[in-house]
Amino acid sequence: MLGFAALAVSFSVRAMLGLAMPVMESELGWSRSFLSGVGALALILMAVAAPFAGRTIDVSGPRLLICGGMIAVAMGSAMVATAGSAVVFAAGFGVVAAAGFTAVATNVVAAAIAKNFEARRGLATGIGTSGATAGQLLVVPLVALLMQSMSWRYGFAALSAAAMFLAVVAVMLLPPSARSAEAAVPESFVAGMGKLIRVRAFHILFWSFLIC
Repeated sequence: MLGFAALAVSFSVRAMLGLAMPVMESELGWSRSFLSGVGALALILMAVAAPFAGRTIDVSGPRLLICGGMIAVAMGSAMVATAGSAVVFAAGFGVVAAAGFTAVATNVVAAAIAKNFEARRGLATGIGTSGATAGQLLVVPLVALLMQSMSWRYGFAALSAAAMFLAVVAVMLLPPSARSAEAAVPESFVAGMGKLIRVRAFHILFWSFLIC
């Protein structure tokens, strides 16, 4: 359930930009192209950082990513909630929160579940990763009501508090990575990428997700 909740909050913060965009335009005077550009910046950073996030799982396990990612989402959301300048908003959503989105992604949660579940691993993975979609159905309407009754800033502030709470929960629930002395040392990032690009199944998955 931690994975479900983490993905629900992370993906809800991403979705909130679209909901808040018209209000932010009128209140702050920012153009839609600027706001959309910040969203695109976040997507670019996520795409670039994703392989390094995967490498971190191999070396250190998912605990560091999920805990750190939730903290980044919380900090980025707080920056957006208090933003009075375009620079603060762009840094908060397009850089800080984007780093959190990369760390708390479906592949990271799936890897965390795989490392902690032996029995019913498939079921656990399905439930955990459904937070990216089903979780939004639960979280986004509630935050939208908060935005409608109060302000879009309160919506981001509420998600910031939720992300920070989940970071604390992740520290308590996820075990630290314990690599035995006999365990093989993970190969380098470059060597791992070199092997992947020669695997047909990797290309099938990569290009399928790219098209999606």
